[in-house]
Amino acid sequence: MKADADMVTKAYELDLGDNGGLVSFNTVEEIDHWLDRERKALAWAIDAAHKNDVHAKVAGTLRSLFKQVARQLNEARPKPDGLVTSWPLVSGAIKEAFGPIPHSLGIVGRFIEQIHQEDGEQAGIGALAFSLGQQELPQNSDQLTGAIRALLHRTGRDGASAESERTALADLRDRFRRSIKLTEQETQQIRQERGESAAKHEKWLEEQHSQFEIWRAKQEELRRENNKAHDDRRSSELARFKNERDGAIAELQAHIRAVKEEMKLRAPVEYWKTKASGHKTAATGFAVSSGIAAVSSLIVIGVAAAYFLTGFSGGDSSTYWRIGALATLVFVLLWGLRILVRLLLSHLHLLTDANERVALVQCYLALAAEGKIDDKDRALVLAPLFASTADGLVKDDGAPPSILDVINKLIDKK
Repeated sequence: MKADADMVTKAYELDLGDNGGLVSFNTVEEIDHWLDRERKALAWAIDAAHKNDVHAKVAGTLRSLFKQVARQLNEARPKPDGLVTSWPLVSGAIKEAFGPIPHSLGIVGRFIEQIHQEDGEQAGIGALAFSLGQQELPQNSDQLTGAIRALLHRTGRDGASAESERTALADLRDRFRRSIKLTEQETQQIRQERGESAAKHEKWLEEQHSQFEIWRAKQEELRRENNKAHDDRRSSELARFKNERDGAIAELQAHIRAVKEEMKLRAPVEYWKTKASGHKTAATGFAVSSGIAAVSSLIVIGVAAAYFLTGFSGGDSSTYWRIGALATLVFVLLWGLRILVRLLLSHLHLLTDANERVALVQCYLALAAEGKIDDKDRALVLAPLFASTADGLVKDDGAPPSILDVINKLIDKK
């Protein structure tokens, strides 16, 4: 608890030297109040209407320096530990700002306020400009007075010297005012001479304008003649261009029709190519299967014959059973082999049919590109292209007749 109390009451000190001495704060709010007090002390320079460029620059510099400190305070304000971690940045911003800014309780700050009260606002602006280190020349005698008084104060003159300097300053101010008056007279004379020169220039401009109007009338006539010749040439060129354009459009339309025909038949071509590829693959598969089945059937028949005919004798009662079983096995194997061969021939037939349709479409597209196909020819070509195709199977392919089928046929014959 004691450590917490020490943290709350801890003071953050900052030494501003001759410009305010030692200042200390406990919270961010205290810095806010202190900064607001200093800004109000210089409100006559910051917030007053700017009468010239020197005043505007002094006010801008003061606002910028105060904003730097306020920005650091705004960053430290939401932190839970307050100034514990933010004090180095905040103190650095204060020291940087109050190097040029005169503290209201400092020697320079009180002296500038004295100048402001005694010699007026512009004298105070001149003293502030000198204190801030600005290089702009004073724009009136009051600013010059304030700047010189600030310079004398910085050099540490005594009271008597200050009085004599004040007298010299008054004399300098009078001479400055006379110089300004003389400058105004010279400016008035320059303006008068400039007015006379402007009148001469205006007369010369009128003469030039009159000559320009004559020249413009001639140019307008010439432009009309050129426009007429140009219009005639343009009409001729437009007619020629129209003829060329019509020919190009007709050629383009013919090409577009050919492309459209190709796009319409692209899908059928791809379809029949895919069908041909599929039938080719199937035919290859059935050819290989037929070969393997034939070899396998021969092996199976050989092994079965060796098994069933071993010990064959004509008077044995099992002889007919063996011969029937062997015959049945041979019949089944040969029938299966026959079906595989039929399927192979079917896919070869369908492959040939698909290739013929692809060739037919390609021939049609070639003729269409040359413009040699009309509506009647299109019907003759497209009719066989989209005609239904057979499955390729021989109609009498099927399973062998059963025993019941044989008996029924015998009964029907009787």
